[in-house]
Amino acid sequence: MSKSDQTSLTNPDYWEKTWTRSMLPPQVNIENRSLRNHATRGWHRYFESLLQPLAGVRSVRFIELGAATSKWLPYFAKHWGFEVSGLDYVEYGCESARRMLADAGAEGTIVQGDIFDPPADMKDRFDVVYSGGLIEHFENTADAVSACAQFAKPGGLIITTIPNMTGAIGSLQKKLDRAVYDKHVALDAEQLREAHVKAGLSIVDSRYFLSANFGVLNHPAVRPRILNKAIQAAESAATLSVWLAESAVAIPPTRWLSPYVGCAARKPLAS
Repeated sequence: MSKSDQTSLTNPDYWEKTWTRSMLPPQVNIENRSLRNHATRGWHRYFESLLQPLAGVRSVRFIELGAATSKWLPYFAKHWGFEVSGLDYVEYGCESARRMLADAGAEGTIVQGDIFDPPADMKDRFDVVYSGGLIEHFENTADAVSACAQFAKPGGLIITTIPNMTGAIGSLQKKLDRAVYDKHVALDAEQLREAHVKAGLSIVDSRYFLSANFGVLNHPAVRPRILNKAIQAAESAATLSVWLAESAVAIPPTRWLSPYVGCAARKPLAS
């Protein structure tokens, strides 16, 4: 049994079912300035704030851990020119990541594996290690961050993003579908930062980001289906209302309303 089997709040069967019933997301288009693309452009600005020093640098090695259905691997390959890889521990997750790359006309390497037992040739290799919505599914957050850091070369950047389950999103998720909520460790920005410090990393940036996005809520257990669809429509309307207001007046990220928490940290240089 791998360490992830012992500490994970999920299992491969859960993710296999999750990804096989999910549609592939649209490819990232940062040129689309429509209101519905507001979150994608916000993510782009977040990544730009962290990765600008690498713009134009040749042969940057980038890996996404938990890469199932990733729309970001093609983005990092095409927009940033990175040499991209992805790792996921379920077969369909790997297949979906490969399909996203192929559909975008981008190249990359996808490997099936466990972050707690990485392939030897992937350890200490990457300039940038990214995980989005991964480490909060493990009971020991610092251990999960340490596992991710194994992939970074000395001095490499580890970027971790998670859903903000300590604010409005978490409260709503708990009410709508407690089973999904219970598969997350709720972490605020300070707790996420401290997990990276405990993992021996040097903090570069720690924050909540985006004003709102109720689309991150996931409630497959809500029945009947028509009610589930109605709730999704209400979530979309509420989100678009906030984004429309933000187009006129700046709405700062907050613990209460922001949908995401992010932390960027560096692995120590080899002594």
